[in-house]
Amino acid sequence: MRLGDRIAMMRDGRIEQIGTADQILNDPANNYVAQFVQDVDRTKVLTAENLMEPPAAVVGRDAGPLAAQKLMRENQMSAILSLNPDRTLNGLMLEPDVAAAVADRRPALPILPRERTSVVGRDTVLGDLFALAAERPGPLVVTDDRQRVVGVIPHVNLFAAVGGGTDGAGDDLDGQVPIDGRELEATSVGTGVGTGAAHTPSAHAEPTTAGGEG
Repeated sequence: MRLGDRIAMMRDGRIEQIGTADQILNDPANNYVAQFVQDVDRTKVLTAENLMEPPAAVVGRDAGPLAAQKLMRENQMSAILSLNPDRTLNGLMLEPDVAAAVADRRPALPILPRERTSVVGRDTVLGDLFALAAERPGPLVVTDDRQRVVGVIPHVNLFAAVGGGTDGAGDDLDGQVPIDGRELEATSVGTGVGTGAAHTPSAHAEPTTAGGEG
């Protein structure tokens, strides 16, 4: 199941289900398929691409701590990403660090050191994701082969995957944002990420921006 992009499950010469490994593991077509895959080691089959979800909001690299804190409160996020104009990762911020920066009136975003941020590729398997999640705070950041952010994986998604589901939303960086060409609901603040003025997102909205502040 780890090798196939699409898999056909057959019984007595008849196809019972065709789909990706994720679809077959988490949405079996019938009892036969469910019983067939019940002992599959999900940690070696499911990948970051199966588990990732779009972030609820991001900030541009020129935004300030106050803008980041506002978005985190509005979306009930315990961590938030800062992206560069090309959607590569500028850094990850945790809520206590953002709150401290606001209280101290610091103008710069309190970005975590890169060595404390878990950045993974789409094909990273669940077993390896668990090891990274145990070592570093915040969600795992998923990037493509051009280092552009394509999604995040809250820790709760890892446990949901082992338990038999990958569609549960986590408390960290969950929601929807246009990533990798997909138009989804979004909120984004900071120069260089999207266009326009900050606003409450609507369906199929492009990410919006506001100028940086301290």
